[in-house]
Amino acid sequence: MSDTHDLTETLATAAARAVQARPGAIEAGVRGCEGSAADSSMGAAPRKRVVGRPFPKGVSGNPGGRARGPKLSTLIAAELEKATVEGSAITKAQVIAARLVNLAEAGDLGAIREILDRLEGKPVARQEQGDPGSFADLSDVDTDTLRKALRRVT
Repeated sequence: MSDTHDLTETLATAAARAVQARPGAIEAGVRGCEGSAADSSMGAAPRKRVVGRPFPKGVSGNPGGRARGPKLSTLIAAELEKATVEGSAITKAQVIAARLVNLAEAGDLGAIREILDRLEGKPVARQEQGDPGSFADLSDVDTDTLRKALRRVT
């Protein structure tokens, strides 16, 4: 218990020395810490934070921006092009493709769906407009034209 008390006194003494040496440095470090002990010891009123605005207006919280680097898809593509074994002509992508086809042949529905989605594209969900069977858009077209169009399709 006395160790904790000694540590607290040491920290308080160090903080007091820092305030005497550079008063602005400590103040800058506690901005935005509303209700902190540092605010009350400095005699400053606690600052209110505006919800949704942690930084002052016009100041960025991340002035350097997002760190740039290679995208995940680029890294994965580079890894898939590597050989499975040093000196081998077979790439990791070829091994994965072969395993996927083997799973589909064995009847794995997930593998079958994946292959069809990659080759044919995912099916688009469509919704009918209007009542089922109503063809309001074709009301202007005569029956003979519709029959000819149907013959060309079938």
